[in-house]
Amino acid sequence: MVAPDLARRRIGSHLLRLMEGLAPPHVEQFILFTGTRSERNIRMYQKAGYRLVPLSVPTPPGHINGAVYLTKPRT
Repeated sequence: MVAPDLARRRIGSHLLRLMEGLAPPHVEQFILFTGTRSERNIRMYQKAGYRLVPLSVPTPPGHINGAVYLTKPRT
């Protein structure tokens, strides 16, 4: 999470790329979640190649109410 007073400086995008680059070689995909109302975060993740994961009904075990999941294959 980036401090609100540092928002809109692309720090989140840089941290995301850093995290992806530091992942162990055996990692095949990245999965993350954010709040359903975090529209700016969702847009940032989608610009970075993440796609929203449709949730099934009933929701899977461990699902966090009020969250959306996004995934990206490792390239």
